[in-house]
Formats: sequence, C-alpha cells, structure tokens
Amino acid sequence: MAQNMRLLRGRIKTAKNITQITKAMEMVAASKMRRAQEQTESGKPYTQKLSSIAQNLLGRVEEGAHPYLTEQAKGKTLLLLFSSDKGLCGSFNTNIYRELVKIGSLDDIEVIAVGKKMVRPVIRLGGVLLADFPFGTTLPPFESVFPISAIIVESFLKEEYKEVKCIFTQFGSLSVQKPVTITLLPIKKADEAAPQDVLPYAFEPNAQELLSALMPHYLEMSLYQMLLESYASEQASRMIAMHQASENAKDVIWALTLVFNKARQERITNELLDITAGAAGANA
Repeated sequence: MAQNMRLLRGRIKTAKNITQITKAMEMVAASKMRRAQEQTESGKPYTQKLSSIAQNLLGRVEEGAHPYLTEQAKGKTLLLLFSSDKGLCGSFNTNIYRELVKIGSLDDIEVIAVGKKMVRPVIRLGGVLLADFPFGTTLPPFESVFPISAIIVESFLKEEYKEVKCIFTQFGSLSVQKPVTITLLPIKKADEAAPQDVLPYAFEPNAQELLSALMPHYLEMSLYQMLLESYASEQASRMIAMHQASENAKDVIWALTLVFNKARQERITNELLDITAGAAGANA
C-alpha cells in the first residue's frame, strides 16, 4: 500500500511538472504568435497592392513578354515546402504532409524544403530534395527569402522547370490555419479583370520594362508573405497544442489525486480497524 502511494505521489508530481512546462511553452508561443500575426496582417495590404499593380501591367503586355510569364510545355515541377524545424505544434506539419501526398507521385518533382520536418518525408516518398533551409524559431527577417528566391529565379530562367509551386499554411485566425498549394511561376493573368482595374496610365518607360523591374520584388514579397503566414500558423498551432496538453495534464492530476486520496483513506481505515481490534483483544 505504501509503495503504491509513493508511486502515485511521484506520478502526480511528474504531471504537475509537465503542466508547468506546457504552460510556459503556451505563453511563449502566444507571444510569438501575436508578433507574427501583426507582421502578417500589416504585410498583406502591401503584397495585395503589389499583386494588383502586377496584374495591371500584365494586361498591357503580350503573352510571353517576360520570362516569368512564359509557360513551358514540358519539364519538371519545382515544389517549395514550408514546414517547421521543431515539433510539438499540433497538426501543423501533418497537414502540410497531407497536402504533399495529394500531389501523388513525386517522380517529376524536385523539392526545396524550408523547415526540417519535411526533409525526411520528401525522401521517404521518393522525391528529389534540391535544397533545404532552416525555418527558424524566431520571426523570419526579409533577408531570409533571398537565397530561396535566387535558386527559384535562376532555375526557372534557365527553363529547368515548367512551373514552381508552393505548399504553405495560410493563416486565417488563431483557430483557422489552412494548408494551400499555389502556383508561383509562371505568373498568370487574372481570369477576368474588372474594367475599373485597368487604369488609363501612360507608362514611362513602357509597361514591359516596368514589369521586368517589378517581377523580382513581387516574387520576393510573395515568398516572404508565405513565410510569415507559415510562421504565424506554426505558433498558433503550438499555442493550441500546449494549451490542450496543459488541460490534459490537469485531468491526469485530478484523476491521480482522487486515486491517491482513496488509497490514503483506505490505509487510515485499515489502521483504525487494527487499533480497534487490538483494543478489543486487550479488554477481552
């Protein structure tokens, strides 16, 4: 009985320690998520306006007027995967993996992994890992997209790939993070541009030269926005996962405490019975 109670006391102490750790991790993730959310939301209007300007210019140039717009009939696909470097972030990486599996065969796909958690799954699925970059544990700086952009641009301009796709987690809110797959290159015109979107501007120099100057920055900003949204989604997912872990640990503590109290009450009752029986034997 005493040994069982010591075991229960040890398990309760362990559960309390786990609660302290998960609670601290939840608070850290919440702090990082708030900063990432602010950065993500503040960057969206600029990225959207940049996209609107690019689409306006695309409507004024001919098909294939820029290498970023040229569609190749044949070739491989370059896939950019955004995942985390560490675990304990709920279903964040699992959802990215499921989105990757939807593609099917990776025979004609080469992968650039941003984050360590997708490196092994890509190799296990038979994919070719072209490069991998750390995702980081702090808010990513804008400079982190430069080496990624350099590989993408150089490879695409050499016509090594027919298209460049990205799988990342789109940040909607604290409780909504959705993995999505988008085509980054070639850049396509909007299906139906509203008449008011085509502004009567006279371009100096011409629209094609402006487009050539705008496209590299547009590509970098698109990559950075994906990086920010993935980071914000990771922290939100980690915060929720650590909160659930803390609540589960509290439930375990409550259940173990109940068992411990019952065992202690049983021991006290047995001791009282022994005392009563001894006193009755002495008086007999």
